[in-house]
Amino acid sequence: MTNVYQGVNYSVIDKNMYMDILSVPLLANFRIGLVTLKAGIQPDFILSARMNDISYTDQLKTVNFSAPVALNWQFYSDRNGDLWFVELRYHLGLTKMNKGDMFSNGWRTPGSIRNSCLMLTVGYKCDL
Repeated sequence: MTNVYQGVNYSVIDKNMYMDILSVPLLANFRIGLVTLKAGIQPDFILSARMNDISYTDQLKTVNFSAPVALNWQFYSDRNGDLWFVELRYHLGLTKMNKGDMFSNGWRTPGSIRNSCLMLTVGYKCDL
């Protein structure tokens, strides 16, 4: 479970919307040697959404879903099994986040707002 701070650029009005999202990825792992393919479903819970100190949280759906697909490459650093890894993950937004086609201040949304993103993770795993 991760708390993700994501943003969106709304190019029509040249403004940025910032969102706090709680993500719960549910992934199946398919491992071949040091390479792992991950796929699944991820519910995202919108905690807050704001643009220029104005809240838009009530105008977005509370929960939306994405389909994460990831490729993970692990390479060992020592004989104890400690290792470094690199993961590239893409989230395909499956559900529409906005409740309507217009915000309360009169700004028209670009049809449907979906939560799609690309993430790169570099990390180190060790036994505790």
